[in-house]
Amino acid sequence: IPMPDRWLETPEATAKINYFESLLAARLDETGKIWGFKEPVTAKLLPLWQQVFERLDVTPSYILCLRNPASTIRSFEAAYSHPPEITELLWLSRMADAIRFTDCNFLKVDYERWFTEPIVQAREVEKHLGLGHSPEEHMQLIVEDVVDRGLVTASSSEYKFSHSLTRDLYRLLQKFDGSPGKTSELLDLSGEVVKFLSGNTAYIKSVDFIGRRLLDRERQHEEVLKQYLKMEDDYKALLNSRSWRLTKPFRQLKSLIDSLLW
Repeated sequence: IPMPDRWLETPEATAKINYFESLLAARLDETGKIWGFKEPVTAKLLPLWQQVFERLDVTPSYILCLRNPASTIRSFEAAYSHPPEITELLWLSRMADAIRFTDCNFLKVDYERWFTEPIVQAREVEKHLGLGHSPEEHMQLIVEDVVDRGLVTASSSEYKFSHSLTRDLYRLLQKFDGSPGKTSELLDLSGEVVKFLSGNTAYIKSVDFIGRRLLDRERQHEEVLKQYLKMEDDYKALLNSRSWRLTKPFRQLKSLIDSLLW
């Protein structure tokens, strides 16, 4: 769904911009001026992040990881029980936002290629980010540590797209090479996707449903955090109690016996 008009001028957006500015400044100080993160929802919030980049005089480097949307849909279905037709619309929305908010100024990497040519693709990322050229053995260790081959779990063969826009956008992204012609095609099609989603009642309702689920989950996390903090206070009180101090030698003896037995 398109964000409301002038949403970046709202108090909530201003608060987030200030928060992200302090977060990014701290991360860059810790890492020597290079820091990155991966979060699909960021595609929708790129205009907000771009204000943060401007404030800190940061030049962002965008990387778009392209995966067969049919595999993404099956993966979401297995992991989160999302209806396939809703996940397809979410894929369309996130890809269209990533395309138009970066103006196609990104490095495209292929998800499946991480499992077939990981070193070659890692070198492309390294070059795009201006990180120099790592020694071969160092790059091999990085790839082995980062690439989880267990993530190749979803099959795309049994899913048929509900919307022709999904197939068309995926095909254009596969062919995208950064040339002016391909860039223009991609921007035009992403605009069509935005118009389509703006008038799609099912999509609007699904986003509202997912939003309410996330809000419920956030409330549950807050309740768990409260319980945890209370347990922590109770534990501290127990450590300071007279009975705890008196039984300490026996607890130490039991711990020693347990370690010897196991």
